[in-house]
This record gives sequence, structure tokens and C-alpha cells, in this order.
Amino acid sequence: MTSDHFPIEASISMGYQLENKSAAKRFNYKKANWQLFSEILNSQIVNITKSSLTIDQLNDKITEKIISASHKRIPYLSQKIYKASLPPNIVNLMKELRKVRRNFQKTRCQKLKQKFNQLTSELKASLKKFWNQNWFDFIEKIGKNQLTSRPFWKKINKFRTKKGSNLIPNLILNEKEFKTNEEKGKCFGELLSSIFSPNSDLIDSEKEIEILNSNSDFFRNYNQSNFNDPICLNELIMALKRLKNEAASGPHQIHNLMLKNLPRNSLIEIIELFNLSLREGRVPKAWKTSNITMIQKKASSLQDPLLTN
Repeated sequence: MTSDHFPIEASISMGYQLENKSAAKRFNYKKANWQLFSEILNSQIVNITKSSLTIDQLNDKITEKIISASHKRIPYLSQKIYKASLPPNIVNLMKELRKVRRNFQKTRCQKLKQKFNQLTSELKASLKKFWNQNWFDFIEKIGKNQLTSRPFWKKINKFRTKKGSNLIPNLILNEKEFKTNEEKGKCFGELLSSIFSPNSDLIDSEKEIEILNSNSDFFRNYNQSNFNDPICLNELIMALKRLKNEAASGPHQIHNLMLKNLPRNSLIEIIELFNLSLREGRVPKAWKTSNITMIQKKASSLQDPLLTN
């Protein structure tokens, strides 16, 4: 009860559904044309006053409008293919090495084998020298007094292969092994369900009664009219200003930068959605869906699902 938030009573369903989805394309917000983005939204105004849309239908309409305008006026990030440009002497060494290897496989000549081993040693030494020089040039370029490690991770990520970056190792829990993605997903789902399920053995009845009485006193003494006051445009604008630009988007891919660049008409539609939610005492079903990413704890086994956040 030391929190500064208002008490909220919530019912949480632990049901989960596994979906096979391809990775969504990422938007390049630095090159977004926000002016045309606003113009498209202004040309697709939802008539709220004469509309009999339910809260879910209204939310879907607003979401579709924003996503549609985003696809038209925000370019996608191009998939970067990192190809390190090797110097000509190393490229020529590699070509000669392949040629000698092919001839050796045909003739099994010992002189070719010796030459192959010699070229292999030369190639390894040349590559080592090249990459070392590459790193020295990189460190000299960024300077000695770096305030962030971002440039280093950006450099390191260039050498990571896309193939193995998203692979989840086999999980082992209670001496049972989970191999397929579906089995791993169910394992995490059941683990989260057990963590967040109420445990009657740990509930203090006296403490529970104290919390219920405290909540009742709060709502009895608090001015109820403040809960029923409709949300105004200034409140929404101030809330949008406090949103972080770097925050990740949810399942519907609506980013905070999209919300911050909405025109006035779209903001009014969102206000109507919020006030409809307050009047009906419920939120759209889409708001109850979330993406959960399990993150491995430091210095823990990759195969233990319990050692995740």
C-alpha cells in the first residue's frame, strides 16, 4: 500500500497461444515523412458522433488507420548485409589456395600438399594482421574517451551470424527435455502461469482483510467525480510528450513516435476511445495482448528455463 498508484482490481487470464509469425519489418523512423503521415490520417476521419462502434471496433479502426499511414509514409529499415572488403592480396591468396586444393584432390601430389599448407599458413597470418589493423583503426577512429559501449557492440554484431542469433537451446526442467519451439513455448507458459498463480498457502487472511478495508476506505473518501471526469485533449498531449522515443512497440507495431506525430483529429478519436473505456469500465481486447520475451540471467545455464527474467 506504499505505492503512489490508485488501487486497481484486475482479473488475469493465464491462457496463452503459440503463433508462428515471421519477423515483422522494422520502420526507419529517421526517414519518416511525418507531414504526409498526418495528411493521410486527416483524410480518413472516423465519424465518432454518429458511430455505433463498440470499443473493440473503434480501437481496431484507429489502429488500422495508423498502421496503414505508417506503411505508406515511413520507409522500412533495409536489411544490412555486412561484407568485409578484404584487400586484394588476401583475395588472391584465397583463390590460389582453392586452386591448389582442387589440383591436390585430383593428383594427390605431395608437392601440392606442401604448397597448400604453406598458402594456408600465409592466409591465416594475413587475415590476422588485417583484422588486427582493422580493430586498431576502429579504436583510433572512435577515440579513447568513449562514454558509451554502443559503437563496440555495433562492431561486434557485424560478425554475428543471423542463422544462430535467434535459436533457443533445448530446455531441461525436472529432468524433461523440451526440443521443439512449441514445447519450449509451452514450458515457458506453464512456468509463468505457476509463478503468477495465487498460492492460498502464502496468503495472510488478516493482511488481505486489511488491504481490502484500506481500498474500501480510499474509494469511500476519495472524490468519485474525479474518476468519471472525461479525458481532455491537453491531458493526452501531455501524456504523449512523456513517452520515450526508444521504447519498443507492442504486438500491433504502433510506435511512440507514431503517437507523438498524430494530427489533432486522430488525437480526438483516441480521446473518445479512452472516454468510452472509462464509461463502460473495460478496455479493448487488443490491449490485453502482449509479447513476452524470456531473457537469460547472467552466468546461468542456457538450458534452465528457471534462470530467466
